[in-house]
Amino acid sequence: MLKARVFTALFLVSIFLPLLFYAPVYLIQIVFSAVFLLISWELATLVFNKRKFHVIGFTLVTFFHIIICWLIIFGLASIKPIHTPYYLYFCITITTIFWIIGVPFILSKGINALHGVTTLWLFIIGEILLAGSWYSVLILINQSVLLFMRILIIVFLADIGAYFIGKQFGKTKLAPLISPGKSIEGVSGALIVNIIFSYILWCFNLDPLASINGKEVNFYWILLLNLFLVSYSVLGDLFESLLKRIAKVKDSGNFLPGHGGVLDRTDSLLPVLCITSTLMICIP
Repeated sequence: MLKARVFTALFLVSIFLPLLFYAPVYLIQIVFSAVFLLISWELATLVFNKRKFHVIGFTLVTFFHIIICWLIIFGLASIKPIHTPYYLYFCITITTIFWIIGVPFILSKGINALHGVTTLWLFIIGEILLAGSWYSVLILINQSVLLFMRILIIVFLADIGAYFIGKQFGKTKLAPLISPGKSIEGVSGALIVNIIFSYILWCFNLDPLASINGKEVNFYWILLLNLFLVSYSVLGDLFESLLKRIAKVKDSGNFLPGHGGVLDRTDSLLPVLCITSTLMICIP
């Protein structure tokens, strides 16, 4: 399992690293459009319990949403009477509020969290969440590819730290009824690894987070932001674990050997993207 996990991770790095460094922005956005379609399919499969009509419909709506977004970007379409940027910001804001307030509340309810929620509401909430996350990717990439990579690194380092330190020292269960494999020691490992990495970048003046929208940010704010984002990456992971627990499946898919599905690898990334892009919007 570990060999397959490492091999798949190295394969993905070999593809996405050159893409982020050398590809034009529009190509990066196209690739992540495809990634979000896979996320949409897997999310719908979990939420709608593999009902093909609902899964296909949900994925098609996501596809058309991405197309509309592309039309908006290139000025070929407009959403009236709502001004386009405000519409995008609305989706991101709603999604961020959901992650910050809604997800902790849902997790507190456990496996009965979605009991009584209609299919229509699940459909609408799911589409808004994906739309907000997708628009967040666009904002961060357009702001700076290096900044986007920095956000990815925060999440991936958190995953690595939590996996290895949790496996070696994990004793205190974080959420035993939702995800028995996760431990408080693992979360501590995720935080420590990110703090060390942030300090190294700061010492060499290489951290993209040191300047947000042209404004200098001191190390203590960067540290606080790292702690906040890592915490919500863990909540994103737990949220997907809850959906899998409700759906009674181990993985969201089998697209990535050793990792499961695409959603299994991006669950912790989605809240971090939304929170960071909201920060970009709020800082003038």
